[in-house]
Amino acid sequence: RSNADRLSGSQVGEVMVQLERQEESEVELIDNVLRWARSNAGNAESESVRFVLNELAEEVISQYVGSASMKDIRLVLDAGEAVSVCTNRSNLALALRNLLSNAIKFSHHGSEVLISLKSVPGGAELSVTDHGVGIPADKVKGIFEAGSGFRRAGTDGEPSNGMGLAVSRKLIEESGGSIMVESTEGEGSRFTIFINDRTQNG
Repeated sequence: RSNADRLSGSQVGEVMVQLERQEESEVELIDNVLRWARSNAGNAESESVRFVLNELAEEVISQYVGSASMKDIRLVLDAGEAVSVCTNRSNLALALRNLLSNAIKFSHHGSEVLISLKSVPGGAELSVTDHGVGIPADKVKGIFEAGSGFRRAGTDGEPSNGMGLAVSRKLIEESGGSIMVESTEGEGSRFTIFINDRTQNG
């Protein structure tokens, strides 16, 4: 009999979950590497369009409901009135996917990830907050550096490619925005993106 024949139903389920997570990680890595390469080669997408930020957030959240449910994590969107911005939509979407993926990856079972957005002078703010493992104090400063060498597995052993945050910062800054982090090890992290509205600020 093959090894697969000897696996119980629960063991098969665990293997399938691990394979799905591995596939998600590989897709994210490819997306980040391609966007990083385009940006460094001067071929970055620079077109800005006006769109409703709430709709983008809902779109990205829907892509991660499955991976969040594997850990019984609630994804909560905190948004009031519709927030309209003019920026590079695809860059922002990738950055938000990276932040949300990390939040789920480093959160504990049964916890919550909060995605909030609001209008601010000059644009909008979009934040992702988790109550997971947090980042060591000596690693926070270089967390957005591509060569920081800081990477670790998620709370369920999910793989990490170490590129997501560096790519996110590069893409957001190319659009005139910024990204920052507040984190306490053992308590969680909050990443905030300032979205520069190109029609207001040029």
